[in-house]
Amino acid sequence: MSHSKLILFGVFLAVLLTAVYWNHFDNGFYFDDIHTIVNNEYIRSLDNVPEFFTNIETFGTMPNNRGYRPMVTLLNAIDYRLGGKKLNPVVFHISIFSAYLIQGILLFLFLLNLMRKVVPANRLEIAALLTTAFYMFHTAQAETVNYIISRSDQFSTLCFLATLVLYQYRASRQFLLYLIPLIVGLFTKEVTFMLVPILGLYHLLFEEQASIDEFLSQTGWKKFGRSVVAALPAFVVGFGLTAFNLIYMTDPARLAGGLAYPRLDYFTSQFPVVVHYLANFVLPIDLSADPDHKVTAEIFTSAKIFSLLVIIALHVLAIYCATKKKLTPIAFGIMWFFITLAPTSTFNPLYQVSNDHRTFLPYIGLCLAVGWSAYLLFVRSDKPVIKKSILLAFSLVMAGHAYGTFQRNEIWGTDDSLWFDAVSKGPNNGRAQMNYGLVLMRDAKYTEAEPYFRKAVELLPYWPYSNVNLAILREAQGDWNEASNYFELALRYGGADNPEPYYYYARSLMKRGELDRAMELLTKGHELSPKHVKINQLRESLKTQVLSPEEKLAAQLELVKKNPTADNYINLSLMQYNQKDFDGCIASCYKALELNPQSAIAFNNICSAHNALKQWQQASEACKKALEIDPDFERARNNLNWSLSQLKNN
Repeated sequence: MSHSKLILFGVFLAVLLTAVYWNHFDNGFYFDDIHTIVNNEYIRSLDNVPEFFTNIETFGTMPNNRGYRPMVTLLNAIDYRLGGKKLNPVVFHISIFSAYLIQGILLFLFLLNLMRKVVPANRLEIAALLTTAFYMFHTAQAETVNYIISRSDQFSTLCFLATLVLYQYRASRQFLLYLIPLIVGLFTKEVTFMLVPILGLYHLLFEEQASIDEFLSQTGWKKFGRSVVAALPAFVVGFGLTAFNLIYMTDPARLAGGLAYPRLDYFTSQFPVVVHYLANFVLPIDLSADPDHKVTAEIFTSAKIFSLLVIIALHVLAIYCATKKKLTPIAFGIMWFFITLAPTSTFNPLYQVSNDHRTFLPYIGLCLAVGWSAYLLFVRSDKPVIKKSILLAFSLVMAGHAYGTFQRNEIWGTDDSLWFDAVSKGPNNGRAQMNYGLVLMRDAKYTEAEPYFRKAVELLPYWPYSNVNLAILREAQGDWNEASNYFELALRYGGADNPEPYYYYARSLMKRGELDRAMELLTKGHELSPKHVKINQLRESLKTQVLSPEEKLAAQLELVKKNPTADNYINLSLMQYNQKDFDGCIASCYKALELNPQSAIAFNNICSAHNALKQWQQASEACKKALEIDPDFERARNNLNWSLSQLKNN
């Protein structure tokens, strides 16, 4: 095929891909988009760009869910600016999809150069282009393209491919230019580090043309050594930036914290997850915004054993293909899948056991393996009917993926359809239950929402979100006592590292007129997450409603003038004490005693003020009078003990 025809065909595929994704551009922000984009004040000004690279807090408002991914934050900030300083999801999706198209070009170039290392044939352009199309149209990729914060997967994959393409050209390799996109990728997502083994493997199989049989000879070991040396610059850069991330940018408390799951349990539980990914590659009908996989301690279950056998079989196939030069792309593709999946599927336990967007980079390997297999079958067949059957099968597969992608875009179109789909596929997924309950509660379907929230709390009793949202529901249903109990549970389980319970509890307290308590919670939430947009907005709104200490004191003085009761004088004395006006506090308490000589609280406040003034004798006398009136007054007893101890020491 001529270059002009190839370009036209490529443009046609790009236009067709855009048409398939046309219904996704107005899809909204979901899940982790909320704390990284919607509530993240940092992305609202490009003046913060230098801080993106020096402060991990800029990534999002959730202290326990931050990664050092400054390029992701930068891209979000740019899209926010391009959207007219508004959260316009269309702008974000246009940006992500444009990068996806560029990624497709890089993938084509990489595959074409790789294939030419194996078989220098004229038709390889079509083979590379169709393999690229297979990947780009694959329905599973919609899980990443639709999920805005998963641009970390998309853009890091783009950088991954850019590094490999530049490496394939000697001039770039000579001047180490290929390390530039590697650095950008490492600033985008940590999985980019897996380029190091991929690069070494590529050099071994395609630059050195090595096979497994050669490892029994000195020649094979020399090739292996040269491949290690070839990957060394990428290793040095990758290791250096990863170490910088862990040592300087990651919260030490997070590193020192306990594992999400025991390593062995997580590792063996990944066997069925990997098979789930493989099944969705073959037939993507089990995709979900939040797949429901659990970590289990049992090793010898039928699901784990079967899955392990499938994984072993693929490794054996890869080893066999590595012994045949023409089959090395298949071996490389299978190994690519497992190597790039390793950070999430081996001994590094993550809180979320599986995510369908994690396969965005690994599926490149499987597409290469399948695409090259189809190419070999096509060129080796002498029968036109077989060749036509292969082309027909490919066309049907592509049509199926195009339809599937369009449908997944529709599901991602509203939070209603997205979380109903997740609940239907994962009925024991607490996160999905909660999110679908939120959809129903938003539409004031409180009775329908309650079972989903109850189920979420049952499945995830210590998750602050499940408790917060059940609290909000019970408040809407008029049961404040139960609502406040769940708010308190949310603070207990998530108050140390999650600002959301502070925000929602404070919002509810404001509705009830408990402004001081609301401000206290918002202040704590602000200390935890200083750039949380909603907390900051609510604090500013509340500041106009909550009086300052000086304003409160002035209001209380006015109240005492209008209504000089003992209680009002005692309240005034407390405010004066807090303002460190101890003489005024004592005077107000004596005014209260004129109205109520039996006020133990007034005598105790006099004692506290004299203690603050270090007038120990007067303090002890006042506290003794308070205890004569109320012998069980514990605060007065403590104040008396303090004044007596000071008298003794002095």
